[in-house]
Amino acid sequence: MSHDILTKFKSLLSQMPPDIAITQLSSELQIDPQKTIEYLQKIIESTVKTKLLHAITRELEKAKPPLEKINVTDLTFPCLRYAYYSKKFYRERRGRLPELLAMWIGIKLHETSIFKHSELELEYKGVYGRVDEYEDEIILEIKTTRNIPPKPYPHHVKQVSYYRVLLERNGYPAKLAVILYINVHTLETKAYTILFEQPLEELEREMLERKQKLEKALAENRIPPPTPEEPWACDYCVYAYLCGIEMGKTSPCD
Repeated sequence: MSHDILTKFKSLLSQMPPDIAITQLSSELQIDPQKTIEYLQKIIESTVKTKLLHAITRELEKAKPPLEKINVTDLTFPCLRYAYYSKKFYRERRGRLPELLAMWIGIKLHETSIFKHSELELEYKGVYGRVDEYEDEIILEIKTTRNIPPKPYPHHVKQVSYYRVLLERNGYPAKLAVILYINVHTLETKAYTILFEQPLEELEREMLERKQKLEKALAENRIPPPTPEEPWACDYCVYAYLCGIEMGKTSPCD
């Protein structure tokens, strides 16, 4: 119905000036011209938003890390259950248009090369990673946000630390990292320098242990326990709904 009205209006515009076209359309719809204009505006806005959503979804799907591989980002969220759901129930991921827009802006930012190596794809012992930027032994990780944190989030620090493992083991020495937060609303930026305090071998062991736990859970179809390392994890997890359903299947004493 809405599509037919918009098609009719475009046909009228090809035959007469806009004001007469609106008058003609309002007569056919049996509503006054002002309401016709408001109705057309809603139809056009809805059409544009729908096409925008489809376009953003295509871009997000293209930018996703390979689903069949264990990614660094799978291993850095404070709860391995999140990574399990992202592999098993990736089609259940939910998001509102503003959230998808913020993610899309992040993807577009990553299309701009800042350092010599941009979107550097690496793999080590079955762990895949795509480093945002790398040059002169420095890792640059770009994060879009709606609120710049007073200090870098722990899981972001862990992410660049695991990237260090992949880089070092592939012949790219990494002495430090920078996490650049960009507020997509205010356009404010804040860069944090990350100095690697953990020995490389310790980081590698930790990363591979988490990988093995996730692989075992996926192979056995056994959901990892809901034990987030950070208290905020459940508040921001897109799979909290699925997690709540699963937890409801057993009593707290099980």
